[in-house]
Amino acid sequence: MQGDDAFQGFMLSRLMITILIAGIVTFFTTPRIIRFCIKRGLLVKPDARKCHTCAVPQLGGVAVYIGFFVALLLAFPFIRDSLVAYPKYVYYVLGTVIAAGFCFVMGLFDDLFSLRPIWKFIFQISIAASLVVFGVRIEFLTRPGNGMLFLPIIVSAIITIFWVISVMNAINLTDGLDGLAGGISLIAGIVFLAIAVMRPDPIKAQMPAFLSAAMIGSIIGFLPYNFPRAKIFLGDSGSQFLGFLLASISILGAFKTPTFFALIIPVMVLGIPLLDTSLAILRRSLSGKKIYEADTGHIHYTLVKLGLSPNQAVLILCAITAVLGVLAFRFSSS
Repeated sequence: MQGDDAFQGFMLSRLMITILIAGIVTFFTTPRIIRFCIKRGLLVKPDARKCHTCAVPQLGGVAVYIGFFVALLLAFPFIRDSLVAYPKYVYYVLGTVIAAGFCFVMGLFDDLFSLRPIWKFIFQISIAASLVVFGVRIEFLTRPGNGMLFLPIIVSAIITIFWVISVMNAINLTDGLDGLAGGISLIAGIVFLAIAVMRPDPIKAQMPAFLSAAMIGSIIGFLPYNFPRAKIFLGDSGSQFLGFLLASISILGAFKTPTFFALIIPVMVLGIPLLDTSLAILRRSLSGKKIYEADTGHIHYTLVKLGLSPNQAVLILCAITAVLGVLAFRFSSS
């Protein structure tokens, strides 16, 4: 028992180092990205759907990705025990990192050249499918009192692809107010990190834990420039990337928790963006619009229309996410 406690304490210190590295790298990289965007005119201009009144740089995802990648690269020796004990985790790490890179590039192309929705959807399917190829997939569901229900590989692949695409788009749709997508992603990342650390086998927890830590640090380093009164936006390169990471980490961590709540834990944590996405699809379908056609009916815009300031709306939605995250964590420990 003492040995396990010592190992867990050692891992926590390494996780804090990873968060710190990601935060520092992102914090000092972001101003350079801001200057680059201003110099090249890579700015988002105000319109009817935006709450800002002046043009704002849009490539914040570049800084987030750099911070995440550098921290994870430096933390790689920290997960060596996990990779040695479970060789298949090598494929999980490679698959997640490679697919995350493709996700970032897709988002960057969308920020720069505005990809057509059909092409974005095709790329999203390809990115999610690549995870399945590397073995990162939802392999089973759990039933109270009846053990685990293992899924046929085709069903597993379909559910995994659907989940990854859903979370990517859900986080992307919350990126309408300063700090909202980053704030929700930060809270969700902290919950997933806590769940991973509390798993019975700390070796198995290393990979989702360090992925969460690198993501958490990169968001912390970015948020000072994004909330309040954003100096730079995440852009699709950031929001889609964060959504992909949350989906992947939930598969590697929360979904593999052998409890009845294994499936609903990440759904609870990401309740606000997933609910907003579902309502958006329903709203647009009923009004005869295309489901990918942008509008101002999202939850965060509705709160602003009701009289809240953008910052108040963000704080309320983040507070609700935090409450849902605490409940999810308690369920995962039961």
